[in-house]
Amino acid sequence: MATGIKIEGMQELTTKLRVLEGVFADERVEKILMEQGANPLRDETRWNAPRLTGALARSIISKIGKRFHNSPSALTCIDFKLLNKPGVEEGSRYPYVVEFGTPAHEILPKPPNKHLKLFGRVFVSKVEHPGSEPRSFFRRALTAMRPKIKTNIETELKRVVDNVASGSYGSGTVAWGAGAASIFGDGGE
Repeated sequence: MATGIKIEGMQELTTKLRVLEGVFADERVEKILMEQGANPLRDETRWNAPRLTGALARSIISKIGKRFHNSPSALTCIDFKLLNKPGVEEGSRYPYVVEFGTPAHEILPKPPNKHLKLFGRVFVSKVEHPGSEPRSFFRRALTAMRPKIKTNIETELKRVVDNVASGSYGSGTVAWGAGAASIFGDGGE
């Protein structure tokens, strides 16, 4: 005994799936989603960075782009152009030393000098440095922010899918108003 089954809404579903496919192919949407991870990580890393002069915190940036196999990517890193200001040694290892610490080591004068000048008036031939403990500002931020970053991206993806499902996009085109307001349907907040 065969009964007919009628499925309604297949055309509408197909249309919405095509709209959704177009939305996720849009580089602006990729950028917004990537920023949901990179920017909070940048902010938390800046918050955790030591603040003797503030140069290290100011040099922490986030970048969004296409890096690996032309795939979208987000990067939170140290911009050495911002860190290496007057008074900071070029190619400074300072962020590495802060993050990972140093073992005990000997500091010798650079040739042609025969002595190191300490505190402007004391001359010594070498310094036995005891090393420094790591102050992991970057790793601590990543550990703390990982769940929030995941939640942020999931929330934004859900908004996109919900807006497509509710027909917020009309005939399948994504209208971009002020920033991402129309894609997420929340005024870009």
